[in-house]
Amino acid sequence: MVQRLFELLKSEPVIHADETGWRINGRNVWVWCFCNPRLALFLVDEHRSGAVVKRVLGDSLPGVLVTDFYAAYHAIDCRKQKCLVHLLRELHTLRDEATPAAKNDYLQPLMTRLQDALALGHARGTLAASEFADARQRIENRLDTLIYTRPTDKDCRRIDLRLVKHRFDLLCFLEVAGVPPDNNLGERDIRSVAAARADGGVNRTKAGATAFANLKCIVRTCQKHGRNFLGYGLTLIGIDEKFQPFPFPTLATIPKSFPTNTS
Repeated sequence: MVQRLFELLKSEPVIHADETGWRINGRNVWVWCFCNPRLALFLVDEHRSGAVVKRVLGDSLPGVLVTDFYAAYHAIDCRKQKCLVHLLRELHTLRDEATPAAKNDYLQPLMTRLQDALALGHARGTLAASEFADARQRIENRLDTLIYTRPTDKDCRRIDLRLVKHRFDLLCFLEVAGVPPDNNLGERDIRSVAAARADGGVNRTKAGATAFANLKCIVRTCQKHGRNFLGYGLTLIGIDEKFQPFPFPTLATIPKSFPTNTS
């Protein structure tokens, strides 16, 4: 069933991806999450590389992959949307520590352009198609004018090189309807894994890690569809939980004392 869900995911118009650390018997590994509003799929792997992404999603996708800027996601051929929330958070930190020139000439103008793009995305449904297209083109032009000026401040230059490299992954959400500008959904779906790790809920064996990931696939996907996981499991084995009682003894049938094994 989980394998079938992974196959379904590859044909979806939007896929989010994220990863976080995990441990198997004290050894560091990774939990990967691939999800969208309909599906949430998890995989435990020893590696945090593009090979994992390609093994899960293939060499290419028909839809859009929404991620942070981690290099592993560059391995796959498809349209991409990089998380602008991550980027704005980083820019905000840099702005607070930057020189006045770096702040005024690059960082604040860049943040303003990205925030204007987010505002336009929110307003998409209120604008005529031609009006939206014109506004999008103006934002594209303003962004290009800034990032292709090559700032001299070293931190700004580091950011700028990344943005030039991923220029066509920044505003995909304005081109393709239904694509979000952030990876918030992926972060929410993988948050429970991070919480379990903090509580010491890691695995002793590779088989246990695989079972954990498979179970999370079904549980989280059920939640997205408003399905009760236990009820769904009973349905799979042919039991309707609404009408069939559980095969447990009632309190009246349980003896007050049990015989003791003295052998």
